[in-house]
Amino acid sequence: MLHWLVHSLRELGFDARWIPERHPFLTGRSERLGKRVARAVGFSDRHRMGNPAWDVPVLDSLKGLGLREVQEEWIVVYPEAIFGNPLGAKRVVRYLLNQEGALGGRSMGAEPSDFLMAYSRTFHASAPVLYYPLFDGELLLRAGQAHSGQRTLCAYYRGKGVLYGECPEIPGSVEIRRDWPRTKAEYYALLEQVRVLYSYDWVSSTMQDAVLLGCEVRLVGSPGGLGEAALMSEDFEIRGIWHRTEEPGGGLYIPPGFNHVFLGQVQKFRAEFPVRLLTIFGEEIRHLHA
Repeated sequence: MLHWLVHSLRELGFDARWIPERHPFLTGRSERLGKRVARAVGFSDRHRMGNPAWDVPVLDSLKGLGLREVQEEWIVVYPEAIFGNPLGAKRVVRYLLNQEGALGGRSMGAEPSDFLMAYSRTFHASAPVLYYPLFDGELLLRAGQAHSGQRTLCAYYRGKGVLYGECPEIPGSVEIRRDWPRTKAEYYALLEQVRVLYSYDWVSSTMQDAVLLGCEVRLVGSPGGLGEAALMSEDFEIRGIWHRTEEPGGGLYIPPGFNHVFLGQVQKFRAEFPVRLLTIFGEEIRHLHA
């Protein structure tokens, strides 16, 4: 999402850059910090980030930008996994791509003057929400053609659910893992054969993929710190399409065939994103220049 943020800001005329882990600004200041940040956020040293079609240049001191200029003049956007202000910037934005402390239980160490925004309302109660549904083109193309009939498989996904409780094997079901299926094409082809996906992970792109490809999705296990109320909220990523079963315990599920409804939501939020981005970076963050 941070890669897409840089690309989108540049498309709107902002001079946005990516600062990787081993940038000269950080090297020597705290090697230990750099390694911890890399593990938590997944920084890379590649000069092209994410989708190779995106415009995500590295902020390179060889191009005439030094640490002092970044500190004094630039707005620095930190994800919630970054503690403190390692660049010493005067203008700081905290972009909560998860709940604060979710990775390692440590806070952001934000200052009162920092500007907070969140990827989802579930990650912060009052910060402006900047949400963009990140799905690749092949998935969205398949979603428009998917149907719910003639499906023979059931599948389950553990994901982050293992952090919150037991996630036993579901008999007669195929387990989808982070390392299997090996390619996205194989993964999509499998989901097109799945009638029901059981997810122990209540905040996973896997169940969004399954909804887009026409599967029924059922939540099992523990919701962790999220809770059911957030899932039922219109502000959550899969908005307004959760149902409650009449079975004992009243679990949450999404019926099969909701792919076109969700695809419409994805297209709507994508279309609105540039306006929301301009509102936040062009208007709401102006106070950082004071």
